[in-house]
Amino acid sequence: MSLFSHRKRGYDVKVTIDECLEINHKYCYYCGCELEWEYGTGFSNCSPTIDRLNNENTLTKDNIVFACHRCNLTKSDRTLLEFVEYCKQIIEKFYGSD
Repeated sequence: MSLFSHRKRGYDVKVTIDECLEINHKYCYYCGCELEWEYGTGFSNCSPTIDRLNNENTLTKDNIVFACHRCNLTKSDRTLLEFVEYCKQIIEKFYGSD
């Protein structure tokens, strides 16, 4: 988790570390995998990242969630609704609409 890297990339960070710790940071917001917070063990798909729900340039407590690297990478610049629709399209393609 790095609020510093978000600031460095030009985002307006209006959330503190303490506020971040109040957010569920044990499991990925999207897939529910347990986030791997251990340092020095290398990078994995379950490495924690901060994701903006609505992709605004402002990070607030109400606009961020913790997500695994895999989900955050897959969500990319999609809004939450766009991401959910994208996932539904994949499910429908492979499993039908039932």
